[in-house]
Amino acid sequence: MVKVFVNGVEVEVDATSTILKAAEK
Repeated sequence: MVKVFVNGVEVEVDATSTILKAAEK
């Protein structure tokens, strides 16, 4: 799991989701 901040909110996501979300932008 990777912790990231989204709009000031700490959220734990897995690497695959992070990559998919980055690809959408």
